[in-house]
Amino acid sequence: MTFRAEGITKRFGPTVALDGVDIELRPGEIHALCGGNGSGKSTLIKTITGVEIADSGTFSIGEIASAAPDVTPARSHEWGIRCLHQQGSTFGSLTVTENFAAGVGFPRGFGGRIDWRAARKHSRELLEEFEIDASPDQLLEELRPVTRQMVAIARVLQDRSDSAGGVLILDEPTASLSAADVDRLHEAVVRFAETGTMVMYVTHRLGDLPGFASRATVLRDGRVVGELGASEIRHDRLVEMIVGVSEEELLSAASSHVVDASARDERLVLKDVVGGPVKGASLSVGAGEIVGVAGLVGAGRSSLLEMVFGTQEPQSGSVELDGEPLTWRSGKPHDQVALVPENRVIDAAFLPLSLTENIVATTTGRCWRKGFLNHRAERAEVRQIIADSGIKAASEEAPFQTLSGGNQQKAIVARCLRGEPEVLLLDEPTQGVDFAARAAIHETIRTAASEGLCVLVVSSDLEELVLMCNKVVVLVDGVTTSTVSGPDLTPENLERLGFGEVVSSV
Repeated sequence: MTFRAEGITKRFGPTVALDGVDIELRPGEIHALCGGNGSGKSTLIKTITGVEIADSGTFSIGEIASAAPDVTPARSHEWGIRCLHQQGSTFGSLTVTENFAAGVGFPRGFGGRIDWRAARKHSRELLEEFEIDASPDQLLEELRPVTRQMVAIARVLQDRSDSAGGVLILDEPTASLSAADVDRLHEAVVRFAETGTMVMYVTHRLGDLPGFASRATVLRDGRVVGELGASEIRHDRLVEMIVGVSEEELLSAASSHVVDASARDERLVLKDVVGGPVKGASLSVGAGEIVGVAGLVGAGRSSLLEMVFGTQEPQSGSVELDGEPLTWRSGKPHDQVALVPENRVIDAAFLPLSLTENIVATTTGRCWRKGFLNHRAERAEVRQIIADSGIKAASEEAPFQTLSGGNQQKAIVARCLRGEPEVLLLDEPTQGVDFAARAAIHETIRTAASEGLCVLVVSSDLEELVLMCNKVVVLVDGVTTSTVSGPDLTPENLERLGFGEVVSSV
């Protein structure tokens, strides 16, 4: 029994999001769905799950077929289609048992009270079935990222009538995972496929697909531009199909703009900073320098940025800019520092507002004239920012939630730069964006650095750190243990150092 989408078309006003898309999922296969931001991947997923109503086309599973405009969430669910969306829907402050129950409801006992014994029993059974290393009463936020992802997958699959079959759609499941955790999640996904489950796997981490995906379908501008078999899936081939130019051309353009900050004066200096998971961090960033922070999840990377930004108080140590301390002010951000947070949807985006309102949100005063907001000047400036940043949107007044993830991230980076900070902090700046959008964001950051901005960037993507940074500081268990630059700055060295290993050439 296969799942087919045939001739799927979806328009949003004048924009054609899907233009006659065909895709087939087969039992036991992991089918990668690839494409740039705005290519139509999310729209296709939403039409399959009934969240968005397709304009035309047909969906079928086995011998059962339905006109695409007739597919609802209820019908998709009846067909055994389950989806783990990119943003997820789990709750870190709740236990594993409570997260499972939030998906299907709590079992009830006498008088309508929650039957906690039955709930925990159900939780233990799911943990055993999906081979998850956790206990029913653990808080989700206490688990490793890969374990949280497994709980989320088990949650969406728990109400299937059969333990095998159906369709599992995974939208960017590895966006925040380390390389080691990606391997663990992939092992679990392979197990699901081996039971006969049809897996649609969406990711921008193209290097993860060779040797893992059975087939790949590539979308560009709402159309299928090709399908690759397992032996044809290569990183360079996927990039060229997605972007329309070769990977070599993109990397060549990026590397030609690397900033040399070796002779620049130090501006941002951290000395023996302690706070939260950070146990002793020291580093410096010069004018025009891009410095990376590498380390395992939980090493304190994000907390380090928050202490520089001013939303987390250091217990000891010092954070100085141009020789002056950045003093803690009850969680208020420092005026000279801007932060692009890890979770843009929760912490940075105003989804119901327009693109213009999102870009100017923190700097509205720039266009005030005699007590009034000069909307014309504001829109003109935003149009220039959109052009300079390569943001793709219907107009500057388009609702922010209609933009692809990559274009939202470009806008958030542009918002931070519009405030003309002295220091730019970036936490996973290209998480969940495609290869071309990543190159564009890197170019924007390099250009800003070339004008004297200090940039401190955290990324789980070690190749990104190598490509962007002049040097990378490694955190191990909250302590800065080494600084890597020059020929020693390789993903392999950063990975070894992140695990606390000694690299002799560093």
